Amino acid sequence: MEEKNSTGLFIGGPTILMVLIVLCFSVFSAITLASARNSKILAERTAQTVTDYYGSSYTALKLISELRLEAENCGYENCHNKFSEILDSRGIENSYDPKSGLFKFAVPVDENKSLEADLKLYKAGNASGFVLSRFQVNIDTIENTEPEYLPVLQ
Repeated sequence: MEEKNSTGLFIGGPTILMVLIVLCFSVFSAITLASARNSKILAERTAQTVTDYYGSSYTALKLISELRLEAENCGYENCHNKFSEILDSRGIENSYDPKSGLFKFAVPVDENKSLEADLKLYKAGNASGFVLSRFQVNIDTIENTEPEYLPVLQ
């Protein structure tokens, strides 16, 4: 039998290994890019939410300050009327419950959230005023009355 001299290079195994390594690095880089993009979107949404909240909080606290000054000048019975005039002129939703003495108003944060404040009106002797009893974000939930169905082939 004749022996064959083999002087050729064996490049099949290392080439396949190199292709697999490059493919793995490509997949990991695509996953990293998608993750970074999603993190950026989340950070931008969070920043916008915080900015909207602090803007609404500033507006609500400024209104409360104005109402506190007004409460010093009006009688207890007329305070809620003056408060309503001030807030109505700015387009702020408000209400008054004479039984509980609560004056409520809501400053919009965004299309789904509002910052609600409850002021408990009081009268002590000749002085009248209010106490901030609630200051919180309310998330409006919109219920869809029509159920959505997925089309099913029959």
